[in-house]
Amino acid sequence: FHLHGNNLESLHEYFPAEILPEQLGGSAGETEFQEYHASILERQKLGVKLSEFVYKGVQYPKVNTDSY
Repeated sequence: FHLHGNNLESLHEYFPAEILPEQLGGSAGETEFQEYHASILERQKLGVKLSEFVYKGVQYPKVNTDSY
């Protein structure tokens, strides 16, 4: 998660203006910010859940494929 504050140019480096609402310097029309914010939070929750499935450094035993 990256905060941009009032620096909309920095925000546009990560998200194209075409997908952002006018309130954030975008061209996707006006939107109710509360709905937009709720949508972002839901996606963040999904990202956290998906990251729980990432296993780093796990070594699985080799399978002997000669018997197949």
